[in-house]
Amino acid sequence: EPERIVIAMGPSGTISVNQARVPLAELKSDLEKRLSSDSKKSVHVAGDEKVPYGTFVQVMDIARQAGARQINILHQGRGEEKA
Repeated sequence: EPERIVIAMGPSGTISVNQARVPLAELKSDLEKRLSSDSKKSVHVAGDEKVPYGTFVQVMDIARQAGARQINILHQGRGEEKA
């Protein structure tokens, strides 16, 4: 069972993959490495409610370019861990 790939976005524009901070410029290569061992090519995207919609879309586009075939959006309620 491959690890679950979770991309989290914080309100200040920070991006984390499985709780490790990743600069936007390195996100595609980071995801390519992680997705290479995932037969489902699945990622989960979580964003703080203050994350701009454009950033959310950009991250999902990068995930697709990196090879993700399935993108699941996780709702992040108050009190949950943020990126």
